[in-house]
Amino acid sequence: GTGVGFDIGAVFTNESDGDKKYDYKLGFSLMNIGSIKFDQDAQMHTLSNDDFRKLAWENYKGLQGVDGLDEGIKLLSEELLDDRESSLSGNEFTMNLPTTLNLSADVSFHKWVYLNAAYVQPLRLGSIQPGVSSHFSITPRFEHRWWGAYLPLVVNNWDQLNVGMAARIGYLTIGTENFGSIFNENSNFRGTEFFMALKFNPFTIKGLNFGGGGKRRKGRSVKGVKCYNF
Repeated sequence: GTGVGFDIGAVFTNESDGDKKYDYKLGFSLMNIGSIKFDQDAQMHTLSNDDFRKLAWENYKGLQGVDGLDEGIKLLSEELLDDRESSLSGNEFTMNLPTTLNLSADVSFHKWVYLNAAYVQPLRLGSIQPGVSSHFSITPRFEHRWWGAYLPLVVNNWDQLNVGMAARIGYLTIGTENFGSIFNENSNFRGTEFFMALKFNPFTIKGLNFGGGGKRRKGRSVKGVKCYNF
């Protein structure tokens, strides 16, 4: 298939008069706006029946792979529509991207102490679209140049609360989004997760230091040019 997608957003920063990087930041964005049209080796099926039908689950247990999927659709069409081919309604379809509305706010209480809030709301723009969960998080953090600590409180789909932890030393960050799953004896424990990120930018171009530290290389004057942080 072929398609197109894009993101759009903006961040407003209220700069601080003191030793803090900023007083607060406000962010807004729309992510994954667009669609993909599938027109090669694609099928679109429509199944609709107002009558009560009982499906024979044992007929589907042995189906595997692509061939099993095709056979399963034909069986389902036969059981619901009394015809193995009636569900096929086209050889192409268009799927919208999982579009989301994203809002964020970041407040600085001290040059090393911050509080971040972020909200992600899925937007349903078409009948065929991948599902994505809503997300709300509040993350207090301590952020020094060479180390940091984070405590994200995350609510997914407004019914699942996770408490995470993360730490950063230099360029390396290690953490988890659900620290409590390891110690919750009452839950049906199946697993947990950890993440690791390595982030650095050592490049310096014509006197502009993009690495965040170290000496600048000799070059022409760049007075008045601001190096933005991302």
